[in-house]
Amino acid sequence: MTNSIKNTFYDVLAFLKNPTEQQDANQTIKFKSNRLFSILAIDMLFASILMPIVSILEHFEFINLENHKSNELMQLPVFALVLVGAFIIPFIEELIFRSYLRLKYNFLLQPLIYISAIAGKENKVIFKSFIERNWNAFYKSIFYTSALIFALIHLTNFDSILEILPFVPILIAPQFIIGLFIGYLRVKFGVLWGFFLHSLHNLILLSAAIIFMNGTVEKTSISNEKFNLQIEEVNNGNQNSKSSSFSSDSVYFENIKFKTLITLLLQKEEKFVKFSTPKLEKKRINLTFKKHQEDIDSREIVFNELQKAYGFNITRVANTSNAFNLKVKDSAKLAKLLQNTGGGSKIIEHNKEFKLDNINLNQLVKILNSNYKQNFFFEGNSDKKYTFVFKKPSFTLLESVLYNNYGLTIEAHKKQIEYINIDFDKNL
Repeated sequence: MTNSIKNTFYDVLAFLKNPTEQQDANQTIKFKSNRLFSILAIDMLFASILMPIVSILEHFEFINLENHKSNELMQLPVFALVLVGAFIIPFIEELIFRSYLRLKYNFLLQPLIYISAIAGKENKVIFKSFIERNWNAFYKSIFYTSALIFALIHLTNFDSILEILPFVPILIAPQFIIGLFIGYLRVKFGVLWGFFLHSLHNLILLSAAIIFMNGTVEKTSISNEKFNLQIEEVNNGNQNSKSSSFSSDSVYFENIKFKTLITLLLQKEEKFVKFSTPKLEKKRINLTFKKHQEDIDSREIVFNELQKAYGFNITRVANTSNAFNLKVKDSAKLAKLLQNTGGGSKIIEHNKEFKLDNINLNQLVKILNSNYKQNFFFEGNSDKKYTFVFKKPSFTLLESVLYNNYGLTIEAHKKQIEYINIDFDKNL
């Protein structure tokens, strides 16, 4: 097997030095399978080198994978996740990015050749000869451009390309390399074999993610006459919270970000809470709490036990900062959005658009605080609930959008703002 991988590597290397549209002379299933799995082994070796580098960039907060589009895919049931991620997406991508690498099956140029026959058979021959000459002359550029576009298109998985611009070469390297390997198989053995490699590549990575995602480590387990509490650390740190509940006698969170939980217990917003150890901010945990006595405070008990388990202290610091008060300027305009039905709030932030159903103005302020670097507050009556739907504007246009659509204004002033520092034991 080692010799097979070695021979395959040198053959791929020779091809990549000067890609040409030339099928391999050996088209037996055994030979093609051997090439496929040898390239897969080489691909996994490159992945094992590149992926830790990406993890290091995330660890030191050079990039943020919290809102990476792949996280949405990971929310699917396992069967659907594998079907979509390992079969449907690779099949579509192979049709788009590599099926045309053989001139005979090029879905852009072949129709042009057939259309040229309208001008006569001789003109068709001349045009076809012109296409073939230039195709062969520029094939190396065509091949590498295909792999590069395939890699660059994956940057759309990030929220902001500008924020990751310095690290683009590292971030697209895994897709560029697998694109070259798939292109080799597509040219040498056909589009189906390129699809097989793409599918197996995704299947291995998804399987590893699923195994890693489902792993937990028990941090604390307490059962006494007052309460039951269990805290588990979740291995996967990039998924959205799956479910949660918070009542007077019980607390339940699944896969919640540690910092989010702390801010909920402190009844503060995340931007006003600072961690001395940034890597702990994104740690994910499962937490289950049930109290047996009415005279104890669920929020206080959970917070105290988290404090013991993770060894942190809190300090409160008040600073004078710029702030913006949300105020109702046109109550008639806002009243048109009033919700008269009960039930919970529904908050959707998708493609820079807010769809906020059945929320009060305090909740709106929290959403503004999480999306802008400014500090927003609301000091009025927050009992009524409304529906807000609007595209996320820049901060300079925010007041105009809020006033024109909802009769709300934001007034700038100085305010004493309390920040909470969470200081962890350095030996943790």
